[in-house]
Amino acid sequence: MGLSGRAVPHSRARARVRCWYRRELRRLHRAHGLYESAKKHVGWPITPGSGIAGKVSALGEGVSDLCVGDPVISLTCACWPSSRATSSLWTKRRETRLDARSLRRKEQSGPRASGTLAPVLYYLFAAFYIWMIVDAIRRRAEFYWYLIIVLVPFGPVIYYLVVKLPDHRPGDGGGALARLTRREPSLSDLRYRAKETPSVVNKLALADALHGRGEYPEAAAVYRDVRSHDRDNKEALYGHSLSLMGMHRHAEAAEELHELMALDNSYRDYAAALDYGEALWQSGEHEDAVELLSGLVGVDGRINHRIALAHYLDLSGRKDEAREQLQTALGDYEHQPAFVKRRDARWAAQAEKMLRELH
Repeated sequence: MGLSGRAVPHSRARARVRCWYRRELRRLHRAHGLYESAKKHVGWPITPGSGIAGKVSALGEGVSDLCVGDPVISLTCACWPSSRATSSLWTKRRETRLDARSLRRKEQSGPRASGTLAPVLYYLFAAFYIWMIVDAIRRRAEFYWYLIIVLVPFGPVIYYLVVKLPDHRPGDGGGALARLTRREPSLSDLRYRAKETPSVVNKLALADALHGRGEYPEAAAVYRDVRSHDRDNKEALYGHSLSLMGMHRHAEAAEELHELMALDNSYRDYAAALDYGEALWQSGEHEDAVELLSGLVGVDGRINHRIALAHYLDLSGRKDEAREQLQTALGDYEHQPAFVKRRDARWAAQAEKMLRELH
């Protein structure tokens, strides 16, 4: 057994014996001389320690790292020569050793457990990254947004905050999940908020709710109130023009939508441009409406834009051109990725229906 009261393999124990033996010899020799010290304190010459080597003959309870018959070497302190070594401290020292091992395992398990979060966070960020790329493709976003998403640190987060998040403004209703998980405030709640805290957000939320309920005159008044403090507020300008269209004041709506196009011609993913075309057509400016939609298809030839152009061409009696637009739209649709086909399936069905009617 070693100096610590535990059995150790031969090679390591021998090294310990040699080192301890030499140190003890030097200490005693410097103090009184080896045998002089032994005669004085013990009464007969001794060595600094006695050692035995042999095999394990028996094991105590709970011992698992030794077996009967294993070769070991043992040291005893000076003046205790012996032919047999036992250790009453074995169990306690072994339990202490096991407790230390358990503590080390717990300390090591912490970093390993937290380390498992790294792959999860990596996959979540990768999914978020792909989501922003797909959203940019669907929007036909400007090229610089792709560079920002791919090259700029936290580019997907920047794109989400600047481009994606405004689509989920409370007045817009958000996505399907947001509509399912969020309780929409009542009109009376919105009136109270706009009165108590007349911020732009609260006023726009009230105006959007009024417009959604078909109360166009009151909605237009709230939009005008917002624009009186912020003339170039695009949301108020767009909402006011839609309210004017709801009141069949298409010429006025066309003027305001023209102003909005000057500020942002792709506002709401070109939804404002489509409404501008409708306002022009309803106000009697048919050629301007067709010209506007032709320009829109030249910039962004997605299927719903071509359907809108084909609709106005058909109303103008230019059926061949309308048919050509529909055929082009369906041809492009067939070569789109799967997620685009799922998104535009209803538009493709509408294009097929219009094409059959034109034939």
